[in-house]
Amino acid sequence: MKSILVTGGTGFIGGNLVEKLLEDENNKISILTEPSYVGAFKQMFFKHKKRYAGIENRLNMLIGDITKKGLGLNKIPEFDDVYHLAAIYLLEVKKSIAEKVNVEGTKNVVDLVKKIKGLKAFNYVSTCYVSGDRKGRVYEDELDKGQKFNNHYEETKFKAEIIVREDMKQLPTRIFRPAITVGSSKTGETISFNGLYFAFEALNRTLLSYPSLLALPGKGNSKVNFVPVDYLIEAMAAIAVKEETIGKTFQIADPNPLTANEIIDISCKEFKVKKPIIGHMPYFLAKTSFDLGLGKILRIQKELIPYMDAKTEYDTTNTNKALEGTGVRCPRLDEYISIITKYWREHR
Repeated sequence: MKSILVTGGTGFIGGNLVEKLLEDENNKISILTEPSYVGAFKQMFFKHKKRYAGIENRLNMLIGDITKKGLGLNKIPEFDDVYHLAAIYLLEVKKSIAEKVNVEGTKNVVDLVKKIKGLKAFNYVSTCYVSGDRKGRVYEDELDKGQKFNNHYEETKFKAEIIVREDMKQLPTRIFRPAITVGSSKTGETISFNGLYFAFEALNRTLLSYPSLLALPGKGNSKVNFVPVDYLIEAMAAIAVKEETIGKTFQIADPNPLTANEIIDISCKEFKVKKPIIGHMPYFLAKTSFDLGLGKILRIQKELIPYMDAKTEYDTTNTNKALEGTGVRCPRLDEYISIITKYWREHR
């Protein structure tokens, strides 16, 4: 039986990963759980108990904390694989908190992983947005190109990936970089209505059939990269079983993303509303307006504005090659938007 440690296993992506790992009856999974998340683990356990036989012997929690040396564990555990997902994913996170969890926490995980005897794979979940304010095509093996960052989340995930990369030669490491992750393309299920869902909220509030989102920041020709969580998990799972993928970075992104204009078009069609009245607003004016409080009125995070006018494209060569023959593909947003908006309407 393969023994697997997952940090962040009670979160959105982590929870979906654990469910996928449970499909293999040879996997025994331990979720590193902070004391404050014990309730979330128990809820997950009872949900899966109805579906997976013998789960009592295959899913357990390991009380610990990534912000502590040794993760707060009394002894070094033995695992075949480790998945490190625990992080603060909020774009508006304060720097001190992001540094403690995303940077120091990752260093503590790496330090412990280096002591695990017989480790077969360390799988680290980063983000495509370690690219910061870079423009043009971003390749999977690139990291530090002198970029600046739009928020503390991006910057601290960048620092964390540097830490992971420093030990890639001595640790059997894979790095996964997801794009902006939304609900399942099959069910729409999600546990968080952030990011794209703020736009849904603004488009759904109308006056005379016009949405409250009056204008789109920038020219609208920037590509905004979304991936449904089920594709992200299927891709990670398919890649992680291939030994030749050790030592590589995989950007789990839509290879053919829609532009901001196209996303607004299909969203307006979905909500049966007219397009924004003004159409477009110069990026600097939009950013200034949101900084002065427009975001609070529209109930849209001001931290989202840079992503609507980003000039970045994410190369997925490593990912595409690793997924050849698996049948795993990334659907475009227009293929599943009706599914995620339906779930949003029913559960928001």
